[in-house]
Amino acid sequence: MLDNFHKLRPIRVLVFGDIFLDRHTLGRVSRISPEAPIPVFNLESSRALGGGAANVALNLKSLGAEVFIASFVGQDDIGDILVSHLSDRSIETAAILSGSHHKTGVKERFISQGQQLLRVDDEKIMELSPSDTETMIRFLEDLIPEVDVVVISDYAKGTCTPSLIRAVLRLGKEFRKKVIVDPKRSDISIYSPAFLIKPNRKEAYSAIGAEMTDSLMSVAAAIMQKGEFEYLLITLSEEGMVLFDRRLEMVSVPALGREVKDVTGAGDTSLAMLAYGIGSDLTVPESTYLANVAASCAVEKLGCHSVGMKELLLRAFLIDPRYKIAREVNVVFLLTHLIPSEEVIYFEVEKIKKNIAEVLWAVKKMREKTVIAFFSEMSENEALIEFLAASPEIDLLVRGKEAAMLAWDLLQDRLIMNVEDCFPYAKN
Repeated sequence: MLDNFHKLRPIRVLVFGDIFLDRHTLGRVSRISPEAPIPVFNLESSRALGGGAANVALNLKSLGAEVFIASFVGQDDIGDILVSHLSDRSIETAAILSGSHHKTGVKERFISQGQQLLRVDDEKIMELSPSDTETMIRFLEDLIPEVDVVVISDYAKGTCTPSLIRAVLRLGKEFRKKVIVDPKRSDISIYSPAFLIKPNRKEAYSAIGAEMTDSLMSVAAAIMQKGEFEYLLITLSEEGMVLFDRRLEMVSVPALGREVKDVTGAGDTSLAMLAYGIGSDLTVPESTYLANVAASCAVEKLGCHSVGMKELLLRAFLIDPRYKIAREVNVVFLLTHLIPSEEVIYFEVEKIKKNIAEVLWAVKKMREKTVIAFFSEMSENEALIEFLAASPEIDLLVRGKEAAMLAWDLLQDRLIMNVEDCFPYAKN
């Protein structure tokens, strides 16, 4: 499922939903207060990031999408910071509407030694006026026909009202755009007829009033009866994800995270990758697998983290080193995202196959450079190919004459050194 990265293409995405500021305040705790049995937090640094639908938009931008975001903020300093944060990253913010009767929310997390000690939420549920709704619908009418896929990121902060949700779904249906929803409402039927909804386990069970002991299959069947959804993706935290289609055929995707540091924003990251894959015309199971890879990257970082294509590819290589083998169909995609500008050291495997261990030793001494191995001919030595792909010294293995020609053309003057020139004794 992970060998379809090369099918991803530049797409245009509209993200509609609640946005707020995620502030991470880092500090040190070394003593207990004499005033009360609480830790004393010594502030060291603070950083502000986009949260909610803003984090979805930032992840989509990191993946290479052209992103439009539609939401509401207050006429306040926090709103200005949030909009500037998105605009500075080339996200189109014209449909972020501000009002003096709104307040931009802030979620501030206090973190010491990689652990969250406290979260303070400063927010107020927005109450949209008829004028707010009418103005937003006009923006939606302009934007939805122009994008490839639409995302609704509902955090229940007031942006995703029933009338605006219905407007997005109506326009999506009218212009044949797939709408993907991360729901928050207990009445999940309000999101019908979305193409795909992505609740977590708690949200899925709450939507139908199920007991946590009920089976996922029975919960999925009940949700599908509540609305015209093509797909249901239930996220299960450390247990991964489970995808259901209308016929209740199930695809289970296990979690991939090696070390969970912080789950903040991981759902936004998986939602972004899911939308990117579906918008690129990958199948929903293929997109789900990619979303799972993206989530595994996000949970290993502290706070909200925008996962880019290079990070995704490197994680896929760890999952299965055979994805490191570039062929004619994907070599340009892999080189473009993995090695956009770096200088490259290379060698041609056919010329040195009798002394490959010596070459790998030489390459290990030059790890500050990217290393590519070329199999110009379609060798039948699968064991050697898989051995090289699994080697941490090799960043990419290009297999086949056509793939090699494409790689040579793309890299050109960035091929700065042939390892064989440094080790003449390694040749036949």
